[in-house]
Amino acid sequence: MKQTFPMLLTVLFLTFIAGCAAHKPLTPEEIAAERARQLEVGTRFYPGKTTEEVLLAAARVLSLADDDYTVSHSLNAVQAKRSWSHFFALALSSGTDDWTVTAISENGGTKVVTQCIHEFIQERTGPRVMTDAKLYALFYGRLEHLLGLSPMWTTCKEASKDVWDGSLYPLCQVANDRT
Repeated sequence: MKQTFPMLLTVLFLTFIAGCAAHKPLTPEEIAAERARQLEVGTRFYPGKTTEEVLLAAARVLSLADDDYTVSHSLNAVQAKRSWSHFFALALSSGTDDWTVTAISENGGTKVVTQCIHEFIQERTGPRVMTDAKLYALFYGRLEHLLGLSPMWTTCKEASKDVWDGSLYPLCQVANDRT
């Protein structure tokens, strides 16, 4: 027993120190690769579609996701924002989701750039830009359905079959998920 306690303390100390180790900074190449990945995830091009068609469909995607989204329109963008709360037996979680969908007329079609900023207030880390491909795949899949480019509307239940990391929260947490 006497030998176990010092060994346990040593293991705990080493675990603590390893958790505090500095992360290696990204190289310029890694930064460029991550930037390219994030831009690819959040960007689509729709030949033959107008900016108006795309922006109206994007507003509808977000309105169908949840009634709490407040949608604002500008010349070439749609912004949608919601605050949400989720009550548990003895706890509360809350946050905000902010979407910006920008449409640019280009080469006989429309280039769409989408960004979602999600804040989970209890984490106290501040808002973070969502960069997970699964979230944007769900958003764009729904957009394509409303644009008549896809026969399928994916529900949150279907999309979250293999997702447990919270990446779909801005469309699926505390949401209506109407079709």
